[in-house]
Amino acid sequence: MAFKYESRFDGVHPVAFNRESGHVERVGRFDFDEVDRNLGNEPEEEPGISFSDASAAISLILQWACETPDLKLVGARTASLLAYLDSTNAPHERTTLEAIAKEAGCTRALLSKRLLELRDQAGVHLTMGKRAYTRDRYKKAQDFAVAAGVHSSVSRKDRKKREEAEEVSLDAVAG
Repeated sequence: MAFKYESRFDGVHPVAFNRESGHVERVGRFDFDEVDRNLGNEPEEEPGISFSDASAAISLILQWACETPDLKLVGARTASLLAYLDSTNAPHERTTLEAIAKEAGCTRALLSKRLLELRDQAGVHLTMGKRAYTRDRYKKAQDFAVAAGVHSSVSRKDRKKREEAEEVSLDAVAG
């Protein structure tokens, strides 16, 4: 036998009138959604961020992009950030740092370095390049090798040939 309830709710206790029994009965509202969430059947809602936090993040990105006085490089920085975050949806074939650098007239390494600076400045460590402490360690090792005279730039054969060719061309100009 099914119960037919008429809702009578005082705002604090959920109750209903059972017409068949003529009694007011307490009605429980079981949260089945919470059970599903606890069992892992339903994804948890992601916490939102405030408008001021979103504004601060956008401001930080725009300050980073506009650090350079060259407007073409401002665009290159912005395009490189889009290529890094969502290269699939980047317009105008600007899906790689190499393509962006070629169009902007700069190097891919420059754009990559600037993206790493933004990542370090913002404290966001997405999977891009080496970790900051690793880069610092490599830089110190390179500086030490240059100071000790054992860096590859000192011992590379192709560099020595290029330097010799430059000396010969300078002597020809001077003579």
